[in-house]
Amino acid sequence: MIPDDYTFVDYTGGVLNKKEINEKIEELRKLVLNDKKLMVTRTDDPYLLRFLYSTDFSVIAAFTRVSLLQHDKLLAHWFKSVLPSERQGQLQLNSKGILQCRDNKGRPIYLIKLARVDASLSNPKKEFQFDKMWFESIFDDLKTQANGIKFVVHIVNTLVLLNAAVKIVWSLLNGKIKKQVKFHFNNWNSLHEHISADVLPPEYGGSGPDIDFEDLTKWLLDQESRIRKNLEYRQHLQSS
Repeated sequence: MIPDDYTFVDYTGGVLNKKEINEKIEELRKLVLNDKKLMVTRTDDPYLLRFLYSTDFSVIAAFTRVSLLQHDKLLAHWFKSVLPSERQGQLQLNSKGILQCRDNKGRPIYLIKLARVDASLSNPKKEFQFDKMWFESIFDDLKTQANGIKFVVHIVNTLVLLNAAVKIVWSLLNGKIKKQVKFHFNNWNSLHEHISADVLPPEYGGSGPDIDFEDLTKWLLDQESRIRKNLEYRQHLQSS
C-alpha cells in the first residue's frame, strides 16, 4: 500500500505523487495485458512496481524489462523458480542471508560469506537462483523496491595478489559502478561509512544483533507459501 503522502523522483527528475504512481502502474498493466505472450505474467501492483522502480518509473523501459524476462529463454533458465524447502542443503551452509536490520536508507542488507559457499556442490546458476529465492521473500516490500538492497560480500584471508588485482580492476571501472561498489578489506571504519555500525553484527565491528542463520533460515522457510504463490506464473512459463 502506497502512503498518501508518498512521492518519488522519476527518470525525468519530476516528482510523482501517489495518484501519478498509480497511473503509471495502470499504464504498465495495460501494456502487459495487451501482450498475448505475457498473459500468464503477474499484473498485481507490487510485481509491476518492481519494474517501475528499477527504471525510475519509465513505463516503456519497465515494459521492456517485463517482456525480456518472460520471452528470453536463457533468462528464464537462470530465473527458474526455486523454493526454500528445495534448497535445504544450501541453507545449511549458512553462507547467505538477509540481516535483521536495515541500513539508514531503509535497504535490507544481504550478507554473502563466500568462504562457506561449496563450489563442489554448486555453480553460478544455482547460486543466482538461491539469491533470487531470498530476494523473492522481500521484493514486494515498498521500501525495498524504492531503495534497493545493500550487499555485503565477505571474503576471508584475502591474499596480497587478490588485493593488487582488485586495485587494478578498480582503476578500469567507470564512475557509476565505483559509486555502487566499495572494497573495505579489513577496514571496519571504511565499511561503517556506508553501513552504520548500529545495524551490523559484532563480527563486522558493529553493535547490531549477532547473525543467527538458524533463525534466518526458519524465517525464510516460513515465507514459502507466499513465495510459492508469487512464483506460480513462472511455473506456467517454464512448462510452456
